[in-house]
Amino acid sequence: MSNSNNKTNTNDEQVLASSLRLALFGTLITTIGDIITIIASLEAIDEFYESLEEDKKTQEELDKKLEELQSQIDELKNELTELKLNSPNS
Repeated sequence: MSNSNNKTNTNDEQVLASSLRLALFGTLITTIGDIITIIASLEAIDEFYESLEEDKKTQEELDKKLEELQSQIDELKNELTELKLNSPNS
């Protein structure tokens, strides 16, 4: 009878050990998945900040062009005013 109990205990231990290995393997896969998720999140954050920098540079370029255009408009207005003042019909 003790021989039968030993076999049952050994089978239970093997099933338990097998299930523990399977649980460990599942946990390992989950952990690897979590690490990949963290890496992807960090990459997304980097891309976001790169996008902000590009947007900032683009906005600075547009602001510079706008200032140049405003300067040209002001020059043209001044020239028109001078032409009106110097015209013989005034």
